[in-house]
Amino acid sequence: AKNPKSPDSVCELILRRNDIDTDFAISERETLSENLIALLANSEFEGVRKLLADRQDLNEADYRKLAIDTAFIVREAVRNNPNCSPEIRALAALGSL
Repeated sequence: AKNPKSPDSVCELILRRNDIDTDFAISERETLSENLIALLANSEFEGVRKLLADRQDLNEADYRKLAIDTAFIVREAVRNNPNCSPEIRALAALGSL
């Protein structure tokens, strides 16, 4: 899962297994496709979604989705991420009230 040469199609199949270790491994890859980001943003594991929210390379829509996540640790990661716009960070802060 961490192997950067693994094609996205293989990683997508791995993510569908809902295994915390492989979800973590994929979320730590240097680059992620939009499909992998979408799958990770819907991971059942809060810690995986938090790692995604900590990343510096997501687009505005991805950060917005994570800003309204049900898990406090995910919203907090967005709120503290300097790459998020002030609006997204405020949205995450409001969700934490």
